[in-house]
Amino acid sequence: MEEAHRFISNHPEAKFVFFDYDWGDVGMNQKHEVKLRFKDPNLAMLRSNFASTNSVIIHASVFNHLKFNEALRISEDWEFWLKNSVRHQFHLTHKSTSYYIDHGERSVRNFNAQDLIEQKNLFVEFLKKDSVFFEKNKASLSKINAHMISYIALHSTLIKEKRLPLKLFIKSIYLQPASLFSKRSLAIIKYLLFNW
Repeated sequence: MEEAHRFISNHPEAKFVFFDYDWGDVGMNQKHEVKLRFKDPNLAMLRSNFASTNSVIIHASVFNHLKFNEALRISEDWEFWLKNSVRHQFHLTHKSTSYYIDHGERSVRNFNAQDLIEQKNLFVEFLKKDSVFFEKNKASLSKINAHMISYIALHSTLIKEKRLPLKLFIKSIYLQPASLFSKRSLAIIKYLLFNW
């Protein structure tokens, strides 16, 4: 809160302030640092959800216009960031202020793959229905869709699916060929090659 207060005092116009954060296991034995270093964080948000909800400060007035979409059970935060990325300038700080615990009970680890696909379709439809977002970022929807499909492919590997990750991975690469060289794609390929 001290860091947030310091930043907001110097940037009173800021509506969204994203902080660096760390993540890892409960015992902090495997700590990973997430450093947000983007020239244009609004543009970077179109490529992937770089933010963690525990590491952002949002001006209360934002919620008078948009709220988290309760119809979504996955990536509701990303949908919220995307819709706001065309309405507000995002600000980054270079100070880690929180620790995100990655544990086995997270909802993303307990899912039905078909449910995730349905949620992904809803996610894309909600973005299309937001006229402000759609008008400005219509061309980015294919990339966003591909990113979501690869996200589901990766998580399908966690439940030891075989054919579904491969099918989804191929679809994501078809939609966004450049994503073949992403860390996520490499993780999926590693699973497909060594755990099949």
